[in-house]
Amino acid sequence: MIEINQNTGSDFEIILIIIGWLLGMFSSLFIEKYKNYSKRKEVKKGIKSELNELRLRLAATNLELTFRIGDITLEYARWIKPYYKLLFESETFAYLRTVPKIDNPITHLPDDEFQRCLIISINRKKDSIVITTPSVPKIVLPYTDSNYGSISLLKEKLLFQIAQLKKDIISINDCIDDVKYYHNKTFEELSESNRKVVEYNIDKNVLSIRDKTKYIIKLIEEIIK
Repeated sequence: MIEINQNTGSDFEIILIIIGWLLGMFSSLFIEKYKNYSKRKEVKKGIKSELNELRLRLAATNLELTFRIGDITLEYARWIKPYYKLLFESETFAYLRTVPKIDNPITHLPDDEFQRCLIISINRKKDSIVITTPSVPKIVLPYTDSNYGSISLLKEKLLFQIAQLKKDIISINDCIDDVKYYHNKTFEELSESNRKVVEYNIDKNVLSIRDKTKYIIKLIEEIIK
C-alpha cells in the first residue's frame, strides 16, 4: 500500500509562493528598467534638441562679435561657413546677413572668396555704424536644468560632457556679467586713464566670450553627434 506524504501539498504551495514572489520581483525590476530606459531616451532627446538650438544661437553671437573684432582668418571662415548658411536661411537671425537674401548665398563661394566677402562686409559695417558695447544674453539651459535629477540616468561619457558644458557656461556667463559691469562704468565720470582701463576690460571680455562660444559650439557638436 502506497503512503501519501501529507506535506507534499504544503510544499507545492510554498514553491508556488516562491515562484510568484520571484516573478513579482523580476517584473518590478523589468518595469523599473523600462521606465529608466524610456526616461533616459526622452531626456537625451530633449537635451540634444536644446543644445542644437543653443549651438545656432552661439554661432550667431560668435559671428556678431567677430564682426566687431574684425579678425576674419581663412580658418575662421571655413569653420563659420556651415553655420553662416544656417543663419542665412533663418529669419530669426536675419540681422546678421551681410548681403540681401538671394537664391545663392555667399556660402556657395570657395572658402577664400567667402572670407573676402566677410571682410568686405565688416569694413562696410564699420564705416556705417557706431561701434557700441555688444549686448550678449546670458546662456541658460531650462530643459537640461529642469531635468537635472534624470541626467544621472545617462551614460558616463555624456554625463561628463554635460558637466563640462555647464562649467563652460558658468565661465562665459561670468564674462557676460563683466561686460555689463564695465559698460555701466562708461556712464560714470572717469579720468582718461580709468576710461581706457574700462574699455580694455570690455574688449578683453568680448574677445573671451567670442572664443568661448566657439569652444562650447565644438563641445555641443561632440554631444549631439
